[in-house]
Amino acid sequence: MKTNEQKAFDFAADTIKQLITLSTAIIALTITFSNDIVGANISNSSSIYWAWGLFLASVIFGIWTLMALTGTLQPMKKKKKANQENEEQKEQNGEPENEEESININGFNVKLPAGLQILTFIVALIFTVIFGVSSIVSQKDKLDPKDCIEIIKRSEYELVKPVSIDTLKVK
Repeated sequence: MKTNEQKAFDFAADTIKQLITLSTAIIALTITFSNDIVGANISNSSSIYWAWGLFLASVIFGIWTLMALTGTLQPMKKKKKANQENEEQKEQNGEPENEEESININGFNVKLPAGLQILTFIVALIFTVIFGVSSIVSQKDKLDPKDCIEIIKRSEYELVKPVSIDTLKVK
């Protein structure tokens, strides 16, 4: 195998491993603090659940991609009978045997799972950011009970004002 082909496989495998590591780390971190994270923003907790599922899918696609890279480097051998027939035909035609086939990482068996891994990782990051932003916004919307006036009794009258507050309790 040529040096550049070997480097291409190494870099592809390293990128896949990095995405797997980041996905599992984000899942572990957000689950560890899930009481603080989900408890603070129950109204939009579905986005973090989607993010967890997509990160998990990214890990699965990453493992699939690593397996595809391995299969590309060392493909399964064909049946011996078919190989012998091919060798006999090559000898009859006078073609030299090419012992080392050209291999690359651009096959569909590698591109499909790698693309799915990257796509699910990016979408999961988007869901995580959406959840984070909505958590920050919802915390700003919450009022501190100390700063509020508590209404003890509320009455509605038909003749006078439509709504009147009878009693206030100021903290």
